[in-house]
Amino acid sequence: MSTTTRCEAIPARFTGTWRRRSIAFDGGEPHEPATVVWVQSSSDYADLRVAVDGVGDPPTSFAGRVRWDGRCLRWSREIDLDDRPGAEVVGRVWFEDGRLLEAGTFQRRDGPRAYVQVWERQPGSDGTRLALRREDGRGRLVRAGDHALTIVDQRPLGGAYRACYRVRTGDGWTIAASLGPDAEQLPEPPALHALDVGRVTIDAKRWLVVEASEATEAA
Repeated sequence: MSTTTRCEAIPARFTGTWRRRSIAFDGGEPHEPATVVWVQSSSDYADLRVAVDGVGDPPTSFAGRVRWDGRCLRWSREIDLDDRPGAEVVGRVWFEDGRLLEAGTFQRRDGPRAYVQVWERQPGSDGTRLALRREDGRGRLVRAGDHALTIVDQRPLGGAYRACYRVRTGDGWTIAASLGPDAEQLPEPPALHALDVGRVTIDAKRWLVVEASEATEAA
């Protein structure tokens, strides 16, 4: 199936669904205080970070577009739980022992801190690539294989910020992590054959189809 895209694709080795194994700040010991999932298509991404058993840092979530400059991935935050739309995260990335390492600087609530994150690509990350952007700019839906993350920010309209990460099991989708009230009501990924060219209507909202493809195994 052909791909519909309005953004230059990043290298296939970076696409898929990634779960963070650890993070280290300022040269400290690696640790993992949260459940962190990043779903990456060829053009767009969505990210959800929630504390394990509700203990730890407040949740974080963001989504937008991604660019590759030959050394770093550059993620724009077009939707952001922390109200920093327009910000860009730049991470130098490389592979070691099959894992993806990312180094850069986080602007945390207590100031900037250097970090190194270790990511593991999740099984079932190959196959369908889907990136939808809600026409009003308040939503993202990104799918990589058997994983999908939907994020909608209705706060400017008096609603809530919600995110729902799902994993495909059999013929359906199972919720693996969520954030916000009634997040499980956020739309599941539509089947590719149900997409109109360029646009699709989901729950009475119009979404732009940025990418819709059947991808082969990442290089």
